[in-house]
Amino acid sequence: MDRLRVNNELDVYCGKNIAFDFACNYILEHSDRPVSGLPKVAIVSDRAVAGYYYNLFENQFIMHDIRPKLITVNACDTDKSLKTVLEISGYLSEFDYGSNDWVVALGGGGVIDCAAFAARLYRSGCVNFLAVPTTVYAMTDCITSDRAYVNLGMHKDELSCPMKIGAALCDTEFLKSVPSKYRANGYAAVIRYSVLGDTGLISDLSEPGDMREFLERVYKVRSDIRQYNPVLLTLGSELAFAIDAYNRFNNLAEGASLALSIYSALPEQGRTVMRRLYSSLGLPYEIDPKSSPMIRRNLESYLDGISEDRVRIADYEDGKWVVRDLSKPEAGKIFEERIKIIEAGDGN
Repeated sequence: MDRLRVNNELDVYCGKNIAFDFACNYILEHSDRPVSGLPKVAIVSDRAVAGYYYNLFENQFIMHDIRPKLITVNACDTDKSLKTVLEISGYLSEFDYGSNDWVVALGGGGVIDCAAFAARLYRSGCVNFLAVPTTVYAMTDCITSDRAYVNLGMHKDELSCPMKIGAALCDTEFLKSVPSKYRANGYAAVIRYSVLGDTGLISDLSEPGDMREFLERVYKVRSDIRQYNPVLLTLGSELAFAIDAYNRFNNLAEGASLALSIYSALPEQGRTVMRRLYSSLGLPYEIDPKSSPMIRRNLESYLDGISEDRVRIADYEDGKWVVRDLSKPEAGKIFEERIKIIEAGDGN
């Protein structure tokens, strides 16, 4: 088992089977047992992950006389909502969870966001929170965020709150059973880090060899970018919001919106290389032009919703990634150029 430091507050433990051997021990080591006795543990997971792993994950707690409560939620992105957050919070309230008790998120990014949101809002964040991510996206992107996000209606990630994770356990065994639909989400997140700071990550994307080394490289490049200019980490997010409704309508893989948006922001030479990668990973790099009016309407709504007159976006200029401070019409022109690129597919 390896311990990776992501920032000054979050430790990530990485290794094979650590989720099934170490989660309970970590909780007991960080609970005030002499005063409050054994902690109560709520495990939030989606039905697919729970079906695969819950009994094995639960065993370690039972061996220490802890009977965790499983709270199952839907894994679909449309269910990453306040309704799900309130369901989790309602259980914590009903069984009087307190400062010695724990919420464990066992699942992908949506599960972690909803569980973290509930843990933060319930009694002003009095419960402890442990993340056990089961997808590449959750391991590389979700747990490193300082905020948890949920959707509001059809608006993706419209609501957020500070996220405080005690630790994260990244177990490589989970990656063997991730459905292809959810792998795309992780691919897109790593592609963003790769094009911004470590192109070598792309070669290890589909089948990371040493997961500890892979995660360490991802965390390092994210930290370097954040220190240099955190706005660069929004690369692709702006247009992804506008593309998202198109992807939901066409039932494309989660992460496809971000992948398309990143592709559209690349210089022509970069798009040539990325087309081959996208094809091998099952990611789209073009859209049906008939869907463009929907994307343009969503983009207009996105820009109108920004309260400031200026928009800061990540852009490729003079051989490097920079942050440009633009008026809304100027930003709209850049996004229009990007939409035309994914309409054409080949970047011409």
